[in-house]
Amino acid sequence: MMRTSFLIILFLIFHTLSAQEIISKKEQQPFFVGLHFSPDYSYRRLVNNDGQSVSQTIIRSRDRMEKARLGFTTGVSFGWNISSRLQIESGLFYSAKGYKTHKQLLVYIPPVSPGDPVAVKHVYRKQFLDIPLRVVYLWGGKKLQMAPSGGMVINLLLNQGQVTYNYYGSGEVKRDNTKLQDDIREVNLSVQLGMGLRYRLNGRLKLMAEPVLRYGLLNSADTPVAEKLWTAGLNTGLYFSIRK
Repeated sequence: MMRTSFLIILFLIFHTLSAQEIISKKEQQPFFVGLHFSPDYSYRRLVNNDGQSVSQTIIRSRDRMEKARLGFTTGVSFGWNISSRLQIESGLFYSAKGYKTHKQLLVYIPPVSPGDPVAVKHVYRKQFLDIPLRVVYLWGGKKLQMAPSGGMVINLLLNQGQVTYNYYGSGEVKRDNTKLQDDIREVNLSVQLGMGLRYRLNGRLKLMAEPVLRYGLLNSADTPVAEKLWTAGLNTGLYFSIRK
């Protein structure tokens, strides 16, 4: 008797879930677009490409001198609702990444000119056009849903530069911009993982907020010491469903 009751209850549960799935499919539009902005914590991991001790010494020295900087990612997404639970999403994004050095005091061999800076700081900036392709799983009710996601991002290098801040004894700070011509990989690949929330405002609009991690898979260059860029950010945005 208990076994029969359990099977009946189980059947009713699956029947109810199936009915809700059909209703949500009818209500859901197949395609959507989104607007996004993500403030990012940006840094790099240094890689010893040649295995030499000199390269490892350079890595240790740079790890002491350099630190993360703030960047951002912004752009437009477009996607397809495969089902009420599964989405495929792509888009076009602009991302500003990089890192910077600590402010470093300068030591001169006498005689010292009074016009020389007393400290310096470097900021390394790298801009990319990003093309993501990810899968999103939606879990929850009609109003509020969790949205774990994962996928890959093609990173197309647009520009790289260095900003140098020179600090003087008088308190003056001078800024110099330099465009870097280093031999860097122009096309890279990153993995992207996220765990977000989506809130439905109405039948066509959704708000989203998503902590996201992006990590470069390929070395930045074929040099003894190379970089793998990574960012951790909060992807926020608004989705707009496209009617059939």
